Amino acid sequence: ILASDSSGHVYRSENDGDTWWLLEDTAIGTGNTYVAFDPGYADNGTFYVASTDGADLVVFRYTEEDEWQSIVTDGISSAATSGATGLACSPDGTLYVTDSTAGGVFRCLNPTETEISEIEWANADENIGTINLDELSLAGGINTLLGYNGATVWAYEDALTGKVTLSSPDDGHATGRVNSANLAWEPLGAAEEYDVRVNTDPSFDGMDYSPVATTRTTVRVAGLEDGQTYYWKVRVNDPTLSRWSEPREFTTSLGAPQWNPFVGGVPESPANGATNVSLTPSFAWNPADWASGYEFVLARDAAVSNVVISKTGTSALATTVYRCEETLDNATTYYWQVRAISKTSQSEWASAVFTTEAQAPVPPSPPAPPTAEESPPLIEPVFFWVVIGIMGALVITLLVLIFNTRRP
Repeated sequence: ILASDSSGHVYRSENDGDTWWLLEDTAIGTGNTYVAFDPGYADNGTFYVASTDGADLVVFRYTEEDEWQSIVTDGISSAATSGATGLACSPDGTLYVTDSTAGGVFRCLNPTETEISEIEWANADENIGTINLDELSLAGGINTLLGYNGATVWAYEDALTGKVTLSSPDDGHATGRVNSANLAWEPLGAAEEYDVRVNTDPSFDGMDYSPVATTRTTVRVAGLEDGQTYYWKVRVNDPTLSRWSEPREFTTSLGAPQWNPFVGGVPESPANGATNVSLTPSFAWNPADWASGYEFVLARDAAVSNVVISKTGTSALATTVYRCEETLDNATTYYWQVRAISKTSQSEWASAVFTTEAQAPVPPSPPAPPTAEESPPLIEPVFFWVVIGIMGALVITLLVLIFNTRRP
C-alpha cells in the first residue's frame, strides 16, 4: 500500500497498513503528492509520484533498486505551469498526470523507458481547451479518465494508447524498387496524422530517411540506396501520440546502376557473342555489392525456356565462377544469364550468348595394306647341281667335237 501527504512525502506499508515507513527522508515536492502503481509493480517494483516543487510540476518514478528518478522531460516541463492535481496509471502502463492550470491531461506511453531522455509526454486536450482539472481517476480499469473541475466531471477515452499495425511490405521482404519503398499500415482509432521513421539501423540511430508526417495510411519513401536493408515503424502524432508500431525491415532491390556482372575488373567468360567455345566452358562474372549468392541459368533459346542448367533458389551459386557440369553440343548457340541475390532481394537478370566449337572432322580411314606377291617356287639344291653338271658335260663334249673336226 502507498500513501502520500501534502508535503511531498511517500509512505509504504507491506502488511496491509499495520505499519508504515517513509521511503525518503527528504520530500520530493512541497505540495499535494499523488501516487500510482505501475501495472508491472510485482515484477519491476516501480510506482510513480507527482507533486509540486515551488511552481513546477514534478513526476518521479521509484524503482525496485530503491531509487528516485525524475521523468519530467521536455514534453511536459515546457507545458505544465503549476503543480500536480492528479495521477493515474492504466493497466496498459500509460501514465496520466494533471496540473492545476494546463488544460486536459498529460500522458506518457513509456514511463518505464530505461533512457530518461527517451520518455515522451503529450498533452491530451481535445475538446477541453484550457479548463484545469482538480482531480483525476481511471474509470473501470480501462483507458477512460475522469477529470474533475468543481462540480463538473470530464471523461476522456484514450483510444490511441495502442500500436499501429504495419501492413506492407511484409517484414524482411524486398520492395521491388532500387531506390524507393511504398509503406502502408492500418488506421488506428481517431488518428489524424502519423509519424513514420525509416532508418538504416534497427535501433533507429543510423542514417535517417524518415518522410514528413502524413495524414494518410500510406507513404512513399524515396532517395534510398540500392541493395540496402532499412527499418521502419509508425505511430500516431495527432491528436496525441500513440505507441510506436513493432518495427519491420525491408530491402531495396539490387539494380543495374549498382551492378552489372559484365562490367568491372573481371571479364565475363565466355564473352558475349563468343564462338568456338569449349563444350565444357567455365563461366565467370563480376561480384555484386550486398550479394550473398548468384543465380545462373543456361538455355538453348533467348527466352530461356529450353533450360539446360539452372542454379537458382536453394541451388544458387555462392561464388562468381561456375564450371559447366554438362557436356554441351557442338556448333550450338547457348544463352546464359546471371543475377545477384541477397537475403531479401535480387538484381535484374544480365544475359549473354555464345556458340560452341564446330564438330571435329571425321579422320580419314587408314590405307589398306599392300597385296603380297607370289614368290617363285624354290629349286631344291640337289636338282640344281645335277642340272649344272649336265650342262657342264655338254659343254665339254661340244668342245671335243669342235677340236676333232679341225684336225688335218
